Amino acid sequence: EMCIRDRVLIGIKNAESPADSKWKGRLVANGHILKDGSGKKVYEEDLWGSPVSLEGMRMVLMHSACCEDGETWSADFEAGYLQADLLASNYYIRLPRDRWPDSWYDSVTKQPLYKDPVLRVLKSLYGLRRSGFDFSTHAKTILAAKGWISMNDEAQSMWLKEVPGPRGDTEALSLIHI
Repeated sequence: EMCIRDRVLIGIKNAESPADSKWKGRLVANGHILKDGSGKKVYEEDLWGSPVSLEGMRMVLMHSACCEDGETWSADFEAGYLQADLLASNYYIRLPRDRWPDSWYDSVTKQPLYKDPVLRVLKSLYGLRRSGFDFSTHAKTILAAKGWISMNDEAQSMWLKEVPGPRGDTEALSLIHI
């Protein structure tokens, strides 16, 4: 069992362009400090994954440049990691008292009902070493279900799909970067 603390990050996205700027907040796990229920430091399993390579990026760009009607698009997953379930069941988080819901206090005395409550972490939180891997697994499942074929057994970051094009079938490449 691992218990983590959290941190809230707040900032202005696109601050350089006031018309497009907006406040953004994110709950982040302090994944570098993991402790068990008795307060002893514990360590996550070693996870390793190959990130998107420069070669992979070049292949996608060249594919679009070499195709007569080639295009390059990019996209971002909204709240990316939080879309994926945490694939380990032994992570718990302690919330500071200022973030406790009213239901954790006695309605009459206003005293806390719990000494040091923890919540099981169900989603991949930013700050946990394994979250990128769990999100990657989630994305791969979605791509495979939509007919995309993995082109790279090691990192599984490049995907291929036959799609209808203006002159018949053409190939689309997808490169997943986490």
